[in-house]
Amino acid sequence: MFRINERPAFLLDKEKIEGAGLVRGPWIKELKKLFIAGQLRHSPLEILRAKSESIEPDRVEDAETLYLGIRRQQAPASIGYLTDVGFTPENRQRIKEFLQGVDWLICECTFLRDDLAKARRSYHLCTTDLNQLLEELRPRYVLPMHLSKTYLGRSEQLYQELQPPAGTTLLKLPEHLTPRPLLPEELPPLEPQP
Repeated sequence: MFRINERPAFLLDKEKIEGAGLVRGPWIKELKKLFIAGQLRHSPLEILRAKSESIEPDRVEDAETLYLGIRRQQAPASIGYLTDVGFTPENRQRIKEFLQGVDWLICECTFLRDDLAKARRSYHLCTTDLNQLLEELRPRYVLPMHLSKTYLGRSEQLYQELQPPAGTTLLKLPEHLTPRPLLPEELPPLEPQP
């Protein structure tokens, strides 16, 4: 199990900038440099303000306060990956704590619900388990993977048993069949070496 969180992005809200009486200009580039360097707090910044009919330079003493007032709210994206895990109460709690709020969950779903006993013996998840996790975690997207070879050619059954909650989009892997090995007469001829 692992999780990747995108770093917070520098995002500005055009309406908030205008609402604060600010005029876009080179100060935004400077504000972004401070953000990237992690130096917003207590950093002064020269800005531009709209005054009546003119644009006048101004100064703020704390770029962080300015940024917090004009930033666009958007949570960083996250991806969770979960495989080869037993569905025990302890593991469920760890999964819930670690993957709560993830945007995209890539999760094993090795067995159908009728093969629950196989799932428990092999420490894998079945469709019932994944449905319970989806209800608790509520990711925006879920991609089931690590399907049992037992279901080759009929993985659609697995997707039919999955019931993601409203707001979660189920993504499907294409049906995968391992190609047969090539026979000797099917191999391309070797090029002579000079």
